[in-house]
Amino acid sequence: MKRILVLVLGLVLLPAGVFAASLSEWLGISGDDGRDSVRFNGGWPWVAVGRLDRADGGHCSATLIGRDRILTAAHCIVDRDGRQLDPALLRFSAGLDGTRSRAVASGRRIIVDGALAFDDDGDIRALEKDWAVVELDRQLFDGGWLRPVPIAPKGTAGAGGERGMTLAQAGYSGDRRDELTRNRTCNMLSLQSGGRLVVHDCDATFGDSGSPIMVETNGDYSILAVHSAIARLDGNVVGLAVIPPDSF
Repeated sequence: MKRILVLVLGLVLLPAGVFAASLSEWLGISGDDGRDSVRFNGGWPWVAVGRLDRADGGHCSATLIGRDRILTAAHCIVDRDGRQLDPALLRFSAGLDGTRSRAVASGRRIIVDGALAFDDDGDIRALEKDWAVVELDRQLFDGGWLRPVPIAPKGTAGAGGERGMTLAQAGYSGDRRDELTRNRTCNMLSLQSGGRLVVHDCDATFGDSGSPIMVETNGDYSILAVHSAIARLDGNVVGLAVIPPDSF
């Protein structure tokens, strides 16, 4: 199995209005930018993806997976020393487009892997533990477009083979933080860490941490993995996504 070097694991921490001058400055966006914008009435599953804002001005991405639960990356809900944030200071805006969103809620409780641990620099020791569920202070499911995206059945990634599985991704990239962007067709390149990490080529950068890596079957989408980091593999920049457990 090829070795991967993780380059980036973090969320965007930029003042509002401060953006990179060009895409080349945003790791994770390579070659032709494969992202397109999703407008306010973009439909499901895109409307279930939202921006997760922190009190320090940083943001990640997250997805509604239950009436009052969202899935994101664990490094999005801790401070620089690895200490868990106050969930009440997390704000989830579903389907955010500019100043409009489908629904907004704050956090109430955070669920992480029991073995989640951080080193002295605040980095996660085992990347495959980089997932978190945030319980919200109110239900967001409206019975219409805003409905949860299910977790893909266990073994879905392995059934797709090491290469060739077509993926979709959507999140709030740091260079376009006020609009949802998506990759409709990107690819799984390999599996790492005993099948718990998906290596992919979706265009995702700072701010996309916690965004869903999805698979589509007959028009229905499910979450295969959670985007976690950017890495270098054989000289190429790739994305790493964590396959979450099927129950929390």
